[in-house]
Formats: sequence, C-alpha cells, structure tokens
Amino acid sequence: MISADVTCDTTPGGNGHCYEFVRTSYLSTWTNTSLEAGLRTYKGKTGYLATITSQHEQDFISLLCPLNYHAVSWIGGQKASGGGVNIKWTTGSIESGQMFYSSGTCVSGKYCNVLGSMTSGNSLCVVHDQQQQWGLCTEQTTSSLPAIGFIVEYGMLYEMM
Repeated sequence: MISADVTCDTTPGGNGHCYEFVRTSYLSTWTNTSLEAGLRTYKGKTGYLATITSQHEQDFISLLCPLNYHAVSWIGGQKASGGGVNIKWTTGSIESGQMFYSSGTCVSGKYCNVLGSMTSGNSLCVVHDQQQQWGLCTEQTTSSLPAIGFIVEYGMLYEMM
C-alpha cells in the first residue's frame, strides 16, 4: 500500500480531523481496508475509514483523492440490515451506527451524497469523479470499477474555534 501524507483540516469551518488517502491494489475489499485503517495511527489517534458528515468535509477530502472516472475508494459506511436501501456509518467513534440514507433518500438533518443509481452493493465507496458521490459497491470490486484506495480519518487533533 502506498500512503500519501496525512492532511489536517484546520480551515475555517473545518472539524480539526486529519485524513489520509491510501492507494491499494485495485481488488482491495472494504473489510480488509477497514481493518487496515484501524491499524494506522497519527499523533496518537487511531484511524478508521472516513465518515463524511458535512459538505465542507466532503470538499476537503475530495482534494486528497485522485480524479479517476472509473475507480472508487472505500469509506466507512455499509448497508444496514433489513429491507430497503438503508445506509449507516459503521466506523468512527461518534458516527458509528448513525443512519444517513433510508429508502432512497437522505435522512433529515444528516449530510449524504449518495448516488441513487449505485445502491446494489453492501459497502460504501466514493466514486472518483467531479461530484465525488458515494455508492454501495460490492465487497469485491471489479476491473471495470476498481477500488484503488481508502480514506482514513483520524479524530479531532486540533481544537476548532
């Protein structure tokens, strides 16, 4: 795996969290990258697959990801059990367990950027296009839409005013 530098969001409106895009082989799985994210540390904080909870955070993370119209990277959500298309965050200390997408729409009060046509898989990925939208990918991606990396988030390292 090839790691880029860790970048921290200390900009106005930022959350004080730090992020890292880690490039992997194109057949990486959500499960393996989630485990790998949990083994990474930065300044004493343990990493986890990123949970994106605001447009500001989405924009910040988008700057770290390569623009590749035919690739995805893993982030920290999965399809919730039960019927319908319901997606929740499964990583992160505060966000884990929070539903943000239910039955084809964003949950009121929660940020989401789900591509409605991409909801047949079980694990959340971000598509590397201009909009950086999210979709549910199958655990094992394919060569036509490979997973080229994952985004690690490290909790608050900088107190924001």
